[in-house]
Amino acid sequence: MSGQSRPAVRSLWRCYCSNTIGILFVVDAADFGRMSEACRVLYCLMSFNELSQCVVMVSANKQDLYGVVTADEQPNALNLVALRTGKSKGFRPTQASLSPRA
Repeated sequence: MSGQSRPAVRSLWRCYCSNTIGILFVVDAADFGRMSEACRVLYCLMSFNELSQCVVMVSANKQDLYGVVTADEQPNALNLVALRTGKSKGFRPTQASLSPRA
């Protein structure tokens, strides 16, 4: 589900938690100003009892742009080491390309 900067949408997240087995949490690696907000939102999500046993994958998008939080820096920026889940967690840098691959 989208969340972005809409607290009204985020308030609906809990309605979709039951029977959730995994979460893909996408972070805009180029938006330094919202990195701490993303961290707070992720930790808030993982505080839901319904999500305590979920697998979590964090995807740092826009790795193709210059000056973004790098794949090496992202786990520390979001304090992923301290994130407690009953299952595994992972991190994956991503980028979208407008040109087709040859």
